[in-house]
Amino acid sequence: MLDGLDTNAAMATVGRLLSGEIGRILRIAPEKIVPHKPLSDIGMDSRMALELRMAAKRQLGVDIPLMSLANGATLNDLSMRIARRVRGEDTSLTGDAQSLASHHLGDTSEMDGEVDLEGLATRMEESSRNVGKLLS
Repeated sequence: MLDGLDTNAAMATVGRLLSGEIGRILRIAPEKIVPHKPLSDIGMDSRMALELRMAAKRQLGVDIPLMSLANGATLNDLSMRIARRVRGEDTSLTGDAQSLASHHLGDTSEMDGEVDLEGLATRMEESSRNVGKLLS
């Protein structure tokens, strides 16, 4: 669906899909969703965020980390992140996961050899998802 679209058009397409899902979840008209306002400010709670995450996985094949949704994500933030990931432009870890991995490793400057922050952060994101499943 995003093939051949520039970044802005891809973001707009994903934004329309997400706003439809968010509107359905919150039971509001999609056009009432302010794209730059945090989803939590318009009433999205953790259960609704989980529902949005599952809808994005089902419709777009993209996993939205729950930490992203809990940390003041906006429709614009999610649209850009998902559009870039679907188009293969962003294969990096989320900033949240990278920050968390760095926090748990502490100062790595004195460690011998390479530290696989990406692998560690990926495992931490998976653990977070598993904990989220247990709590819901």
